[in-house]
Amino acid sequence: MSALEEISAILEHRATATQSIEYLVQWASDQVKTWEPSHNLTKCAPELTVYWRKHVAASRGPYLEAIIIKPKPSARQPANKLARAANSATDKPSGR
Repeated sequence: MSALEEISAILEHRATATQSIEYLVQWASDQVKTWEPSHNLTKCAPELTVYWRKHVAASRGPYLEAIIIKPKPSARQPANKLARAANSATDKPSGR
C-alpha cells in the first residue's frame, strides 16, 4: 500500500528490531490491514495525530495517575526503609 491511498484508521504501533516505529494501518479502499513503517506515512499527519491522542488518552488511568501523583510523606511517615530503621532503633526501649 502507498501513502497516497486513503487511510481508514491507524490501529496500533510497534517498535522494530532497528528501533523504528511501524503502524498497523487499516486502508479505506479494501479494508486490508498492513504494518507500515513510519516513513511511509509522512503525508498522514492528521491520522497520526488522532491515533496518538487516542493512545495517550487510553493510557491515562487511575493506576498511572497513582504512580505519577504520589502523596508526599508526612513527618510521621519516613520516606524510605533506612529512615524507618533509624526511627525504629530510637523508638525501642533500652533493656534497663
